[in-house]
Amino acid sequence: MMVKVKFFASYREMLGEVERDVQLQDGARVRDIIDMLVIRCPELAGENAVIALNHVITKEDAKLKDGDVVAIFPPVSGG
Repeated sequence: MMVKVKFFASYREMLGEVERDVQLQDGARVRDIIDMLVIRCPELAGENAVIALNHVITKEDAKLKDGDVVAIFPPVSGG
């Protein structure tokens, strides 16, 4: 299956791209994308990313399907 992954803020800078299409096996979860990114960019390990699946905030165990769009944002704190 093919999933589009979009990167925002500092993640966009770290990875050097705005978005990418990722080929995954059926049954893949958001966690599989995160694991792939950490291999490519170890600085992402331990980050508590905010993840949206098709414009809805989700958890890393969310199951993916062909054509999904995953957006990954760095953790945000405010005051």
